[in-house]
Amino acid sequence: MKFEYKDEVNTFENYLKKDLVQDGVADTSFAFSIEQKHQILAVANEIGFFDLPESIESTVDFEQEPSPGEQMLRIKYEDWDHTVKWFSPIGKSDNETKIKKLSYFIMKIIIESPEYKALPKPTGGYL
Repeated sequence: MKFEYKDEVNTFENYLKKDLVQDGVADTSFAFSIEQKHQILAVANEIGFFDLPESIESTVDFEQEPSPGEQMLRIKYEDWDHTVKWFSPIGKSDNETKIKKLSYFIMKIIIESPEYKALPKPTGGYL
């Protein structure tokens, strides 16, 4: 999953990257627990993640500057392997609401994890 500007979690390769803005990127080993994987899959099934299109177009009529770029979420479970990509800002269409719910759920797990909290705090910001 790529989220925000340079934040990324890749549990296929067991790493987490945190955007430190002015200080580059910090990374660490990371994996979701079995319970977290079940929770993520439950929300994915609830929103119909595996039926979402591979690309979700924003329905908002303004641009976010600076743009965090393409956001991406890939979930592989048994025979299912699906990737959805979108750009911020995200609007209120049905598909946008669904991917927002799932991605924010996953981001919350990541941001509250000890691994993420142990990484340095970002300095500066994007203007």
